[in-house]
Amino acid sequence: MRLGRRALCMLVLLLACASLGLLYASTRVAPGLQAPLALWTPLQGNPRPELPGLAPEPRYAHIPVRIKEQVVGLLSSNNCSCESSGGSLHFPFQRQVRAIDFTKAFDPEELRVASASREQEFQAFLSRSQSAADQLLIAAANSPLQYPLQGVEVQPLRSILVPGLSLQATSSQEVYQVNLTASLGTWDVAGEVTGVTLTGEGQPDLTLASPGLDQLNRQLQLITYSSRSYLANTADTAQYNISALVTIATKTFLRYNRLRALIASIRRFYPTVTVVIADDSDKPERISGPHIEHYLMPFGKVRSQ
Repeated sequence: MRLGRRALCMLVLLLACASLGLLYASTRVAPGLQAPLALWTPLQGNPRPELPGLAPEPRYAHIPVRIKEQVVGLLSSNNCSCESSGGSLHFPFQRQVRAIDFTKAFDPEELRVASASREQEFQAFLSRSQSAADQLLIAAANSPLQYPLQGVEVQPLRSILVPGLSLQATSSQEVYQVNLTASLGTWDVAGEVTGVTLTGEGQPDLTLASPGLDQLNRQLQLITYSSRSYLANTADTAQYNISALVTIATKTFLRYNRLRALIASIRRFYPTVTVVIADDSDKPERISGPHIEHYLMPFGKVRSQ
């Protein structure tokens, strides 16, 4: 017996509906199980409570700051959270991401023991993989900029708040200015402080200027660094003109071979540092060269009667 065209179409439609129903039944969440979780969902809502680095020091609490939500959003994206997707409709062939909460597979006591064991193994891993060079060290403000020497780490293509930046000027000035330069990333600010002029936001070179030292230091607390290259084990190093900060003074008497050896060792690492020589030899030899100041002192001493 042959089926009519209409009956054949109805049969095909029923088979298709039955197949879709079976597929949906096999992919839907079974009763009693937890709803699927969204993996690596960025934190939503106000990110500022999650970033204690944005909180001002008590002495700068009176300085107003306008938070830049776009930059703060980059800082908060360093974290992730698994949010439940319960309540949404699931359609056949819909692309869904599922996650299983493995903590439900443990009893509370077993979970506590497992968590303690994992923490112990993690600390042992850190002790093996990290060294003293990974500890955060802040250079004192004798340049007069205070900045981190080491221990600041940023993941590739991520952003962080730079800790420890501060300007401790010993003399008052009309305008205080700080220039920051990066070779592997860019600078920005998580908030703008009233009275501070910014030039080069989002660029490798950032200039901050302000007539108020407190305002400038509050702005320095909000400096962010963003990695722009996916390179591991690389670093942006601090650079400054040491020749403008250091002068080496030495006194010599006769031993000019030792003096020349000293100057050669200094020139090997610091070719532009000024060397001041105080010479009280009876027959002084001429010591000349770039960035050398040779001063002659009287030979011997005057005997008192």
